[in-house]
Amino acid sequence: MKILIINFHYPPSTTAHSYRWSLLRDYFLQHNHSVDYICGGQPSEYDEENSICRINFPYTIKKNYVDLTQDIPIKKNSIKSKFISLSKYIYRKFFWPDGLWHWLPFALHEVYKRRKVKYDLIIGYSPTFSAIIASYFYKKINDQVKFIVDFGDPFSVSTEMPVNNYWLYGKLNHWVENKIFNSADLVSFTNEATYNLYKSAHPDISNFLVIPHLVNIDDFYTISEPKPSEKYKIGYVGAFHKGVREPNLVIEKILSLQDLFASKCQFNFYGPLNGVSLPESERLKYHGVVERHEALGLMKSFNIIINVENESCPMSPSKIYECMATGKPILNFLSSTRLSSFNNYPLVLNIDEDTHSSQIEKFIIDNVNNKLPRKIVDEILTGKTLSSIGDQYLNLAGD
Repeated sequence: MKILIINFHYPPSTTAHSYRWSLLRDYFLQHNHSVDYICGGQPSEYDEENSICRINFPYTIKKNYVDLTQDIPIKKNSIKSKFISLSKYIYRKFFWPDGLWHWLPFALHEVYKRRKVKYDLIIGYSPTFSAIIASYFYKKINDQVKFIVDFGDPFSVSTEMPVNNYWLYGKLNHWVENKIFNSADLVSFTNEATYNLYKSAHPDISNFLVIPHLVNIDDFYTISEPKPSEKYKIGYVGAFHKGVREPNLVIEKILSLQDLFASKCQFNFYGPLNGVSLPESERLKYHGVVERHEALGLMKSFNIIINVENESCPMSPSKIYECMATGKPILNFLSSTRLSSFNNYPLVLNIDEDTHSSQIEKFIIDNVNNKLPRKIVDEILTGKTLSSIGDQYLNLAGD
């Protein structure tokens, strides 16, 4: 079978959006399918030999590097700062379909160049919605192709993190989605919350399905024990987002630990801050953004993993399953919703405002060297593995 995937994200990009479809691409190849991939972002030396077509608007490529300067304050009263802030505000009011609008014409052009290539299956992944529009363009040219739309994050219904000016483009967003959904053979979402929002917004569409985030357990689970350390290694790897996933409760609880116990712990944080800040403290260290392979190594090296739940929004981070895949103890800091993503995971402490520091200390002491057996991890993540998710997509295409 000949497959075309259109997704802006692909390694060396370190995002979860890159991880999902790069793994699925590899899975399809392992099952003797031919796969072409149209993407953007920073190029790799292996692109050409791997049928990776990398296209970008000039000067828009963001390099993967550790940015330790992202929280250096800018003088808020400077003319330059005010001008930049105003320009960004105006710019964000008018672009469509989202912040990667500039990638759309290049993606459409690349699809047009392939108009005579007979693919059996085409897959468009959002974000960016530009990739789905480009996939739809190929479907209009070659109507016989099987067409899958996959949403990592929602488009028109993302009120907590709107992708464009909904006041200006709300009706256009809905109309375009409806046209595409009626043309697709399958529209998949990574969680029930997004599915329900779209089912409410498009009640006439019957091809919606939840296909959850996937995780390759072999990448995260290791039978080797963490190297001995003078301190308990406790860490968080992932992004924070202002208004969606903030570190306030984590900071409060870490700072509330008794001095003697806290001196035995090493709290490390890795990932982009996106509008929030971490205080300078001997108790917690912020190390900036790391490459994905480094993040994997860090999660394996921790004795205990920290997770921070989202506030009420339809987006669910794939890192939930990645945390579970390690089999390690988890300190799960709840949001104001008090909902936990780890209800079926036995080695977790769900922490809210009422959780006393002594409970956290006891959990760490009791579980610092504990780990779930691989068999239990496999059972917990049934239906969320690479083979399970990959087979669902291939079955749709009749393979």
